[in-house]
Amino acid sequence: MPHKSYFDDIFGSVSFGTSVEDLKKKKEFAELVFKKLNPKEKKVILTDIEHKKNQKYLPEDVNETLSIDLGVKKNSIRKIRERAIEKIHIAINEINQN
Repeated sequence: MPHKSYFDDIFGSVSFGTSVEDLKKKKEFAELVFKKLNPKEKKVILTDIEHKKNQKYLPEDVNETLSIDLGVKKNSIRKIRERAIEKIHIAINEINQN
């Protein structure tokens, strides 16, 4: 069963239509948000979003792979994810205020 991710929830707070112009704005919005993240945070968030389509939490093997790829302890993945989510919230709020 597909699960909505935190990114779907916070990104959904911004209203976009389905026209080509609206989709372009949505892409630009996402690019602005992701510029606020460092490379490790981007990798964790993108992996997390990919897996949220099928399950609520990242599987242990995915956490293990991410920790090896990023050169961090497995427990750090959760911290990186939380830091990235906070940055995403801040970036979206900043963009919405402009």
